[in-house]
Amino acid sequence: MGFKHLFSILLISLSGIALAANHGGPGKHQMGHGKDKAHKGMHMLQPMPNLMRVVVQHGDQLNLNKDQSAAFAKWRELNHDKVHSRMEEMLAIRKALQVAATKGANLAAINVYVSKMDKLRAEIIAAKVACRDNMRRILNDEQWDKVIALYRENHL
Repeated sequence: MGFKHLFSILLISLSGIALAANHGGPGKHQMGHGKDKAHKGMHMLQPMPNLMRVVVQHGDQLNLNKDQSAAFAKWRELNHDKVHSRMEEMLAIRKALQVAATKGANLAAINVYVSKMDKLRAEIIAAKVACRDNMRRILNDEQWDKVIALYRENHL
């Protein structure tokens, strides 16, 4: 095998490793990397799409009227901290689970943590479904389609 061939294999391997470490490569949004370390890893905790993030980050592209903007601001004020605190609690439980597991906890002890996480995950999912349904009521069809397109483009 020639040097060029070995070099090509090495380059391809390193690219694959870098892509895997980057969780999907360029263009994928990675919450937790960069300036907001408080959210590090939270995207792994919520299986539901965070559509409100699209409204916050790309609201200018949605042509929201005053009533829509006010409705979103009110919803976010009433609900954001509740969901965020559940996610922070989930992170704390996850960390405690990892500590317990590394100290030799048995499956029954680990399942206590898993049950707590499952309960919080179900609460987060219910809140995200309520948010999605509220958003669907507030937006017209064109705006809703734009939110979904922006979410898919920037967060999937």
